[in-house]
Formats: sequence, structure tokens, C-alpha cells
Amino acid sequence: MNGPRFNKKCECEKTNTPSTSKPQRSKNSAKLAKVLRDLAVEIHNHAAKMEKVVEEIGQILEDMAVSDDE
Repeated sequence: MNGPRFNKKCECEKTNTPSTSKPQRSKNSAKLAKVLRDLAVEIHNHAAKMEKVVEEIGQILEDMAVSDDE
């Protein structure tokens, strides 16, 4: 014989905890957007500095090549 069957649905989806509530998610999304925006600005600034460094290194290498030719 088979055991009894239970067709009870899970009630866990109906609970509303603070970690999954929409206002909290909205607040976290806003914080995340700000952090990502700040990070993008930092990356952009770093890239601009690195571009200047690469240009300076290129100039130094050109100067060294010219002095070797003389």
C-alpha cells in the first residue's frame, strides 16, 4: 500500500520579510546605483591618469631613440 498523500501548498511565498520587501529593495537599488556610479567615475579618472602616463613614457622612449641615433 501507498502512504497517505499530502497536497498542502507551501506558504513561504506569502510571507513578507524586511529583506524582500519592495521599499527595502528600492533603497538598496538606489545605494547600489550610487556605488556603481561612483566606481565608474573613479575608473574613468584612473584611465585618464594612465593615458597621461603612457603618453609620457612614449615621449621618453622617443627621446631615448633620438639620442641613440646621434
